[in-house]
Amino acid sequence: AIHLMEPKRCSEKPSHLSVHAFLVEARAALVATGRTGQAQQALEMAETRSLDRVVPPDESSGPSRSEVVGQISAARRALANGNIVQALSHIDLALQNQIPSQPNQAAKTPSLRR
Repeated sequence: AIHLMEPKRCSEKPSHLSVHAFLVEARAALVATGRTGQAQQALEMAETRSLDRVVPPDESSGPSRSEVVGQISAARRALANGNIVQALSHIDLALQNQIPSQPNQAAKTPSLRR
């Protein structure tokens, strides 16, 4: 008999977490214990979430002009360069410009599962 294995997930983070939640997680990881790997992963998830946006079809190929996306990207670069202080500064700026998602936002997001 052939047994099919379930594909491994890239991240074990719940898909309903908001950009704000990932930014808070990244900041906490850096401030608490300097866990740069965890912070990097949270920043990547925040950036991915912040890129999810509704745009007219004729504008879909252009890059996001979001200030939050720019701050997250800058935080990732600073972290990659080993500059935790600068990364925290960019995370703080992104948090100031990011409005926390409503608690029921996940319920409004269409699911691909049936």
